[in-house]
Order: sequence, then C-alpha cells, then structure tokens
Amino acid sequence: MRVGLIVECAATFVCEEVAALRSLGVEVALASAFRPGPGWGAAFGDEVAYPRAGRGAWAARALHDGFRSGPRLADLVRCALAERAPLRLVALAANLARRARRERWQHVHASFATYPAWLAWATAHLARLPFSFTAHAYDVQEPRPWLARVAREAAFVRAISIETAARVHAAAGSAARVRVGYLGVDVERFRPGDDRADPPEILTVARLVPKKGIEVLIEAVRLLTRGEGAREGAARFRVHLLGDGPLHAACAARSRALGLHEVIFFHGAATPAQVALALQRATIFALPCVLAEGGTQHDGLPVALLEAMASGLPAVSTPVGGIPEALTDGENGVLVPPSDAHALAAALAMLLGDAGLCRRLGASARERVLRQFRGDAAAARLAAWMADARPSSSKKVPAGTCQWQAEAEA
Repeated sequence: MRVGLIVECAATFVCEEVAALRSLGVEVALASAFRPGPGWGAAFGDEVAYPRAGRGAWAARALHDGFRSGPRLADLVRCALAERAPLRLVALAANLARRARRERWQHVHASFATYPAWLAWATAHLARLPFSFTAHAYDVQEPRPWLARVAREAAFVRAISIETAARVHAAAGSAARVRVGYLGVDVERFRPGDDRADPPEILTVARLVPKKGIEVLIEAVRLLTRGEGAREGAARFRVHLLGDGPLHAACAARSRALGLHEVIFFHGAATPAQVALALQRATIFALPCVLAEGGTQHDGLPVALLEAMASGLPAVSTPVGGIPEALTDGENGVLVPPSDAHALAAALAMLLGDAGLCRRLGASARERVLRQFRGDAAAARLAAWMADARPSSSKKVPAGTCQWQAEAEA
C-alpha cells in the first residue's frame, strides 16, 4: 500500500510510527505542512517533501496548473478563505495531488488535526483519494474552523485516547467516523533494566511547558527535602529532568533559589537512546500533568509515560486527559490530583520507601503496555484502517459552504 503522510514536526513518536508502518510493508511518502527543519530527513529516515527554498514561484505555478485541471481547486480556495487557512496550503495541495497521482498513492493521512489535516483533506479532494488524520491533544483543544467539517469528511479520524475521541465527536457530531487508536512504544527498546540507580532516581521526560507540571514537581521535591514533614534521608534521592522548552530557565532558577540544585538536575534535550538508558536506571517516573491556560490545555496520553511503563517503572501522574486510560491508581502506578504538590510529595515518598511496591507497580505497568500499547500493534491497526478506507461521498450542500459536491456534481 502507498500512503502519503503529512506531518508538522519530527517528534520522536511520529518518526517511530513512520518506521513501524514501513516495517509492515507500507510505502510511506512523507510531506510537510511547513518547511522541514534541520535533521528532519535523518529523523524520519527519508526526505520530507516541501518546495525548495528560493523557488518563490512554486505556489503560483501549482495554482495555475491546478486551475487548469478543473473546478476543484476553486473549492479549496473558497474553503481556505472561509476557514482562515493559509492559501499556501492550497498550492501545496495542488503540488501533492500531482505527486499522489504520479506515485499512485492509495490514501492520505495527517499526523495532527492542525494544518496537516486540512492539507490532507485538500490533497485527497484534488487526487480523489480517501484521507484520515490523527487527533492528539492540543490540536483538538483549541478552536479550529475546519475541524468539524474535515472530521466529518474523513474516511476515519484516529483519536489517541477516549478523551480525545470525545472532543472530536463534540466538535463534529456523530457523523464523524472516530476510532480510538492508542499510540504505542517499542517494547524492545523500552524494557526493564538490570541495574537501577543508587541513590534512587526520580525521572521526568517532558517538554518543559506549563501543562507538564514541572513547577509542581519542584515544589514536591522541596516538601520532601526541606518542607514540614520531610522524611529522614529523603535528600538521598535525585531528580533528573530530560527535555527542553520555554520553562527551562525559569524552572532551573526556581530550583536553585530553593537550594535544590544538588537534588534536581536539568539535562536538556535527549536522544531516544538516552531516554531509554535513563528509564532503565530510574527508580520512579514522575509526570504531574496539569490543566494549563485556564484549564483549556492539557496532555492527551503522553508517549513518555508509556515508555516509562514499558521500562517497568512505577509512574506517578495525574488523571488528566487520557492518562487514566493507561495508568490505574494502585494497580500499575499512582494518580494524584493535578497541581497538588503535597499529594505528589506523599506519593513519591511512599514509593521511595517501598521497593516491593515499586517492583509490583512497575511489572504491572509493563504488562499493560504489552497488552495495549505496543508500537508494532498500533502501526498494524493504523495500516489496516487505511487499507480499508474508501473516499467519503458528500451530498450537495448550499452554495457558500466549504463542503465539496458529490463526485457526479463536481
């Protein structure tokens, strides 16, 4: 099967899903809704198509050729104007539709419900192909003028959690074909290690942004080591944070101001290999996700959490987004209320003081991943859905709307 896959970033989980699809024999042709960044080709193992810089006339040529091919490009222009999508996406769609016909694509898929989803719809519209997209978290938490329409027109929408699926249905109604398809992890790369660290290590792998709750973690560590009720010997543990982001400097400064610079260590961005090694050494994984931006922004189901569970770590997190769909309190991890540093400190103290509990929760966490969150199984499920997809047929709608007309009326 030949699939055109439209991305917006080179996030590790996207790259690994592409690799997993290819390992199943799916021929994946990569394209981007944005100009690819440095290293994208290496990350994906293949070139990510986008018109080359310096060719300023590419969009005009693409639109000119598209208008010559029939009225469908005019449909896209009207939609772009109505839905505030950049007109360059129309030109990209014309460009990709020619490629789709040349390379005989059978399906178009987008990695997010943002511009990639609009571009996948537009490309499929021009090339007369079925399309789909994956909905994660932020991409369906912020209002997007095209989300409801594109979700209804898609052959299917893959939601990465039940919570995300509910958001898509709330936006698009029951007509949208939404399927829950959890992301997965490589259970061979992420597996329990033989040599856990001494002193114990609490590990966090996250982009340092508000919704990850890093400030709550810092306060919990303060309570464990300096605050009222701090337990004896608590300062023997270490906290390691892997990841970068806009809050890096502020969080590091806060840690130093609290005198925690010998307990909390900020390592910055890490490679997948470094993450796997850190997980094998760690004792506990902590990801205290919170509701950010007035409660409108939160995580979906973090892949970093699934990687920790696959590595046999007891995880402490919060019942935010789709997290409770993977982490069951007391069974394979610990859930605490979001933004509650005292509860987080208590949970971490409990695990630090009970090695047997850590082993039991960690073993159960890996079993959950093996049963429900394997990367190879997730890729096989997505490949099967794409293979079975058919172009959606649309009824004629009143003039001025963005839906295209049925094939016979186009």
